[in-house]
Amino acid sequence: MSLFSFSTKQDILRCRVLTSGIFETRFVVDKVNFHMFDVGGQRDERRKWIQCFNDVTAIIFVTACSSYNLVLREDNTQNRLKESLELFQSIWNNRWLRNISVILFLNKQDLLAEKVKAGKSKIETYFEEFARYVTPVDAVIEPGDDAEVVRAKYFIRDEFLRISTATRDGRHYCYPHFTCAVDTENILFSLSFSLSLSLFTPCTNFLLDYSVLIFLSFFLSLSLSLSLSLINRRRRNLTPLYIYNVSFTQVLIKCPNHAKPPIDPKDLIGLKICGVNCLLSAEWKTSSKIIARTGPGKGKGDIIVTTGTGGVGSSTVGFRGYFIQIGPLQESAIWIDESQTVMSNLGRGRASSPMLIKDDEDPLGLSDEGTQKKFKEDELLELFPEASGNMSLENFSPAWYLLENHHSTSFDDLKAGLAHMKRKATQRSEGPIAFVKSNLSSTIDCLSSLAAMNRMFVDDDIRGECMNSYAVLLMQAKSCADGLFQEVLGRKDKADSTRNALSVLQRFKFLFYLPLNIERNIQKGDYNLVINDYVRARSLFADTQVPIFKKVYKEVEERVHSFRKMLHQKLLELPNSLEEQKKLIRYLVNLESGGDPAWECLNNQQNWLMTMLSQCRDEHITEGRKNKKQEVDSPIQRKNCPMSPRQTGYTPAKTSGQSSSQDQSAMRFKTPQKVLFIEELNDIVTENFPDFWKLGNAYFAGSLLHKETGDKPFKIDSNKHSQFKQMISEVINFFTNLVRAAFLPESLENLPHPEREKYGIWPESKQDLPFAWLPHCVRCVRSCVSSLSSLDLPSVSTELIQELAFDMRTHCMFTLLEQAITEVKSLHSKETWAVESDDEYGGTTQLPALFENIVNETIQHLHEVVIQNRSGESSTKLCCLSTKTCFYATPHFCTDSNKSDPQSDSDDAIPPLDKRLIIMLSNCNHTCQRVIPRLIENLDKHGYVEMDKCLEMSQTKYLELDHRLFEAYIEEKSNPIVGVMEQNMYRGCFDWNTCGRPIGVRNYLKEVLMGMIEVHAEVYAISPSFVPRVMCKVVEAVAEELSRLILCSTGFNTNGSLQARLELTALQDAVIRYRTDGAMKHFQEGLAILPPVGPNKKMMDELLNKHKSQMQFQLMCFQTD
Repeated sequence: MSLFSFSTKQDILRCRVLTSGIFETRFVVDKVNFHMFDVGGQRDERRKWIQCFNDVTAIIFVTACSSYNLVLREDNTQNRLKESLELFQSIWNNRWLRNISVILFLNKQDLLAEKVKAGKSKIETYFEEFARYVTPVDAVIEPGDDAEVVRAKYFIRDEFLRISTATRDGRHYCYPHFTCAVDTENILFSLSFSLSLSLFTPCTNFLLDYSVLIFLSFFLSLSLSLSLSLINRRRRNLTPLYIYNVSFTQVLIKCPNHAKPPIDPKDLIGLKICGVNCLLSAEWKTSSKIIARTGPGKGKGDIIVTTGTGGVGSSTVGFRGYFIQIGPLQESAIWIDESQTVMSNLGRGRASSPMLIKDDEDPLGLSDEGTQKKFKEDELLELFPEASGNMSLENFSPAWYLLENHHSTSFDDLKAGLAHMKRKATQRSEGPIAFVKSNLSSTIDCLSSLAAMNRMFVDDDIRGECMNSYAVLLMQAKSCADGLFQEVLGRKDKADSTRNALSVLQRFKFLFYLPLNIERNIQKGDYNLVINDYVRARSLFADTQVPIFKKVYKEVEERVHSFRKMLHQKLLELPNSLEEQKKLIRYLVNLESGGDPAWECLNNQQNWLMTMLSQCRDEHITEGRKNKKQEVDSPIQRKNCPMSPRQTGYTPAKTSGQSSSQDQSAMRFKTPQKVLFIEELNDIVTENFPDFWKLGNAYFAGSLLHKETGDKPFKIDSNKHSQFKQMISEVINFFTNLVRAAFLPESLENLPHPEREKYGIWPESKQDLPFAWLPHCVRCVRSCVSSLSSLDLPSVSTELIQELAFDMRTHCMFTLLEQAITEVKSLHSKETWAVESDDEYGGTTQLPALFENIVNETIQHLHEVVIQNRSGESSTKLCCLSTKTCFYATPHFCTDSNKSDPQSDSDDAIPPLDKRLIIMLSNCNHTCQRVIPRLIENLDKHGYVEMDKCLEMSQTKYLELDHRLFEAYIEEKSNPIVGVMEQNMYRGCFDWNTCGRPIGVRNYLKEVLMGMIEVHAEVYAISPSFVPRVMCKVVEAVAEELSRLILCSTGFNTNGSLQARLELTALQDAVIRYRTDGAMKHFQEGLAILPPVGPNKKMMDELLNKHKSQMQFQLMCFQTD
């Protein structure tokens, strides 16, 4: 029983056949002709087909999705699906298939669904990335589909798409389809969709690749026209049989496999061998036997018989043809036997097929290897993966050709073959005369043969008319040959004329190629080469009378004229670098553009600079007015505007610009508009003016052109030198007046109103600019002046910029000093009376530190913008002397602030006057003794002059202030103690004349001592160093008052005298450490009027010791500092 006796279509679809080699199938689907090559996917089969199909337009790549848990048959360590991905990547990136799209059939979806649902072999076991994969949003989910199955199939699809989208070259695309080979409707739908993509041409070739073992027969569902016999034949003949022979060889064709063989000669309507129509040479013998000659076909091909009744047939026998005949257009030094090249039926009026020129001969001229074993094609592919041994292909590899054809040839033979190849190349290049010279002997032999034939004909000619008839025949043959080869000879004449034209073109190719070379060199920016070529062409062809030369030279002139315009336009485009401008000027001079391009550039640059400065002025004045209006509308913003770095916490920095649409919360820290203006103005001048000045100097010095390079000289107009100086002065004057209009408007008050408006009227006065930004502005101006001073400008321009720098520095100095004085004046408003004690210096508040910070910052700013002189700036000794006013005025401001302190302030945080006085006294002493010397040292370090006088005068002022504060404090503290002494002494109608026996020191004196102890404690708590100075004054005042009261007494009895002496002695002993000469004088005056103690001395000593013992603790403060 035959294998297919009872087979159904499903039986065929489920067959498995291993693909080995390359199989070709042709079929038609929806009137589209398919030419399909079925290739094997095994590793050892892949290299056979990579370079075989140069005209493939599509690849159907079929992979088995269910093989994710299987391994290869030939390698049990490689996963099948991973191997399929690797093969797909190699196909996608193959250099031969870079323009070919791929139709991806993700096959065996039914088996994939079964494995995923079973859950025995999880995909993440073999592909770890599947655990993190999420079903894409473009997934098409049908009702009833399992979510995990959908996720699995789209994961496999995205793995292939990841490879196809990695290159993103846009030359080929991948079209994936989910298929099931046993589902014919699914396959038909996928193919129809592929056809709709217009991937195929009307006669389409495509390559079918199997990366795993799949069903070869599933393509039966593509077309019902493929019969089961085709499958049987393909299964019996896995590889076609090829017959090798030369062209025009007679072959015998049998037709046992044709469905309907030709029944008669008329039924035979077509015969193709290797793609060449051989019907003219075909002779029908029987229905199964045809004799024909092969045509000029080369390479592998089929023998296809076409009949009227059976249509196009097929053949299992291939034919590979080649020919060695010399063609009619090929040169030959010997007679050629053309009997084989003339068709036997030429006499019947049939046209003959043109013969191809032989191109498969050995270029080395060596014989074949004979029976030597040759390299296999697989081995050569492994050695040269992307090469070929075919000399007609671009990837031809000489090594491949030598290994394939001459691997056993000796080295000497190869050298001989190389010499032969060189000779052949030389002969082709030398033309027919060289060919005759090299074959002179053969030519002479031919002529000798013709002469011998002529003699024999003459000898044998009886009537003498034979030769005439032969001559007529030869002339007719010549005429016929001329007619036959008229087209060839015409092409030869045309080729000769073309050769002559090319010779002329080659000789004068410089001129003919010059227009194109000019365009190319202009695009590349090689302007020097353009100019050199033009100068050379002008010297050679400017006066030519040859029409073609005149025509080409005219085109050259047009190109150069456009080139001049382009250079001139680029020269006037600003901003541009100095070197680029010099190059453009040099180019235009060498091109003889006319005029004075350098002077045009200078004028244009000056106008551009003035325009840029004017635009900068207008933009910032407009923005300043807008900001001013916003400040008026929102006065709280003006109140919060940062006036100094101490308020903002940052120092001024260069800012490129501020947006006018910023919110109001950001405007409080917005850079002032004048600062932005001076920064931009400075950038414009420093970046562009030096190039303007240097270009002018180079112009008048004649250094714009290089004499050593032979540049064409040009005449310089010396009268323009004064104009150039005037242009420089105009730019500098405009720049300085723009700065003055913004920062020193009072310096322009004498200008006429129209001229004053030219420099801009700013909306706010100069006091509106926060002083902390002024040093930054001065630095910008000085930087610009320093840059311009190094250019050796004319004296008028130099004076203008130096005067501007000096005025700005002076203005900044006075502004900073005024601000510092104002801040020092307002220091009393920042007094918190919080005393910070120091064991070495005593207690002080924050005011001395604030004062020192203000002065130090002012010193630093003045040092940067005033003291340090730069190139082109005059000395500022006068400015340095002005800084002393700050120190001279400081004590006066402190005194004023003391007077202006509100004495009736009800704030509990403010201490009483006496305590404030001692605090101020301590602050004043700390400032005089420590702060002022440190400031003087800092001034000396920064280069200020005459600081010794400044120190002396400042200390004098502070000593005066200290004296006033001290007197006020002593008066404030001693008056309460002294004022109540008399009242307390005579309390209870006490009288020295009626005084009883003393029993101790009375309470009034103890109250006096306690008051002095209070003063001592208050002073010691703030500044221990002031205790002796204060206590001495208080003790002197108390001693004076007590002595006065005793001296004013009307008399003393004995007890009164003892009581008075006891009190005077007790007071004197208690304050013995603070007694001054004045106090001792007062104590002595009081004791002098009292009678001697006499026998009561012991009692007085006991009472005195008792007093000291009772007040021992209180009196300890007078014994230690």
